[in-house]
Amino acid sequence: MKVLICELDPHAVPSGLIGYAAGLDPDVRMVPADRLVLPLPSPSEEPVTVLHLVGSDDGTRARHGLTPGTRAPAAGDWAAGLLAPGTPPDVVVLDSCYVPEQADALAGSVPVVVGLPGRIGRVTADTFLERWYALLGQGGTVEAAFEAACDRIAAGDLPEPLQPRLHRRDGTSTIYRSGRYAGAETVTVWFGTNRAREENGEFGTRPSSTLHYGSCLVEVPASAPIGARPRRRFGRADGRRRLLFVGSRSLDREAYLSAVADALDDTLNDRRAVFVYVHGYRTTFDEAAVRAAQLHMDLKIPGVTAFFSWPSRGTAHGYAADEEAVQLSERHLCDFLVDLCVKSSAKKVHLLAHSMGSRAVLRVAMRAAENSSRTEGIELGQLILAAPDIDAAFFASEAGSLRHIAEGTTLYTSSRDRALQSSSLVHRGLRAGQGLSLPFPETVHVIDAAPIDVSLLGHGYYAAAFPVLADMYSLIYDRHDPSARMALRSLGDNRWGFRELD
Repeated sequence: MKVLICELDPHAVPSGLIGYAAGLDPDVRMVPADRLVLPLPSPSEEPVTVLHLVGSDDGTRARHGLTPGTRAPAAGDWAAGLLAPGTPPDVVVLDSCYVPEQADALAGSVPVVVGLPGRIGRVTADTFLERWYALLGQGGTVEAAFEAACDRIAAGDLPEPLQPRLHRRDGTSTIYRSGRYAGAETVTVWFGTNRAREENGEFGTRPSSTLHYGSCLVEVPASAPIGARPRRRFGRADGRRRLLFVGSRSLDREAYLSAVADALDDTLNDRRAVFVYVHGYRTTFDEAAVRAAQLHMDLKIPGVTAFFSWPSRGTAHGYAADEEAVQLSERHLCDFLVDLCVKSSAKKVHLLAHSMGSRAVLRVAMRAAENSSRTEGIELGQLILAAPDIDAAFFASEAGSLRHIAEGTTLYTSSRDRALQSSSLVHRGLRAGQGLSLPFPETVHVIDAAPIDVSLLGHGYYAAAFPVLADMYSLIYDRHDPSARMALRSLGDNRWGFRELD
């Protein structure tokens, strides 16, 4: 990705602007005003991603017929005057030189034009650009970065003529929609996935033979409730309280591990913990990222949060395909956990696996019990299996292997889990997450969450019910035995249930 900054008048580029742009492109280039010639030359190397024009003087543009007239110029005329033939940039930023008519005309040849009115002021414009470039550099979309940057400058409080505006090729333009991201916090979650990339660059449902690394950004509104289950108003979910997937960026393995280590360095405590989430059946990549961000916020993770996303179809009819996909993903999960445990400089790596995702984790543990070289170095802190969709008898016979990869293992179950009831009918066998009295090893603590039912299927309690989240918090932070956790009561045989709350 390349950034080209052009001065339209001398000394128009503030000292911080190059630094902001460098977050997207470390080799950002600048054309000073005394060397600016229009049309701008077409790059001979990698095409420009962002063309950023700075300045309020119309002298240069007037010589090329680019000043506003009585009517909006044709898109081709305006673009031809500014851009040489060839590959146009993805985004043009009109910074202090923004004229709506020209931006509309230019958007006919460029996918997106961002306009910053000159009267907004240099300090406000720089604050906007700092946030905008930072989110683009982290993989966010132009639209999401625009909204977040507007939120940073409280654009909703500005008169409409002073608000930044985003113009699109389809002829539409957008100003800041006040309140959409008000008070939101941008959460970074780190991923490993064996999903293949689609043509649009997104991770889809096909498996890949390669383990991909990177990070995602998720906007978490300040008003999002614990468990991220917004109340419904007149049959519609309150969108202002929903978490929003912003975008992702891919990194090679070495850059990824270095970035995770840097993120751990930036945490405000010395625990240097990595929390890993492995999703279950019927989950897309974006949904896994959002759930990981929600867990990061709700559990107040003392470090960074990562997730492993295997190629689930993300549909109700994809159960059989998902069973094949999660089995295929076992070796990739091994590699991902080895990297985090050995190479990331984390002091502890905790893991939460949900539903079908628990199958891959159990297989990793079984490999470790057999002294597989692939699992060498995997040393987890707390391992949490929530509603595991695993044959109950098979789990009981192999659960002892979990001690080879984790200091402690906790199993959350519910006899009211309708999703697992359906799975037991399909497989003609009970599932481990149904919480039946099978002889599990003493090293596995079983927590009965049956009294807690927060969803139609009773399958998502692990991340949506406050008592369960609070219990996980105590487990991860304090490593308390169930007997020392305030909300639990003994059911005998190393099983625990939640005490009733008035």
